[in-house]
Amino acid sequence: ARVKPEHIARTYGVPAWTDNEDFLTQLAKRQGKLLKGGDPDLNTVAKVVLHDWQRGRLPYFELPQESAVEASEAPEVPEGVKALKQSMKELEPHVQAAKAAIARGDVAGADAGETPDDE
Repeated sequence: ARVKPEHIARTYGVPAWTDNEDFLTQLAKRQGKLLKGGDPDLNTVAKVVLHDWQRGRLPYFELPQESAVEASEAPEVPEGVKALKQSMKELEPHVQAAKAAIARGDVAGADAGETPDDE
């Protein structure tokens, strides 16, 4: 997957770069990730960028041309997954009620699974 340059620029505050090393150098200086002598710590900032990618901080991407899947070729979602998603939707009111009870300090109400309809 490929992140669009504008998303990277906005996320890291590096407006323009010429290549990968230039980007990492600017980012290291911006974040204060420097080695002795003031040289940029490229390994550390590269790990930061990879970590951000893995954790979804850089959510925007383009599928590579050769691996783009047609909608008709997309695999069928198994029935078990569909049922799980439906169950999760049905549980959402209970989750919201529990969160509200916790926010009110009514932990007993949250433990009992009370919903707004029960009150």
